[in-house]
Amino acid sequence: MQHLLKRSLILLCLSLSYLTAGAEEMMSPPPPPEGGTSRPEGFMRCDLIPGGYTYFGGWETLHFKCHYKHHSVWVTGHYFCSKVRHQGCHHWEWVPGHWLRR
Repeated sequence: MQHLLKRSLILLCLSLSYLTAGAEEMMSPPPPPEGGTSRPEGFMRCDLIPGGYTYFGGWETLHFKCHYKHHSVWVTGHYFCSKVRHQGCHHWEWVPGHWLRR
């Protein structure tokens, strides 16, 4: 039951991020998530990363970075747009959930 609640919360946050992205900055919202929005169990803390422009000049949707023991970080699946023109995305790319090692 708790796993379903967590998954529902993640999907709700992702849905809200797409609406926010379309309303505030990005005029062309991304497609529905392709999967990989869940987080592995056992995290110590999860940080919500809001949708927005990145240091690389692209746009990414809301996602989570969850911290685990031994300095591992899980990044949930999200969309990234590398071709932003006139506040619209011309090419959304799905970034699957993945581990970052520090």
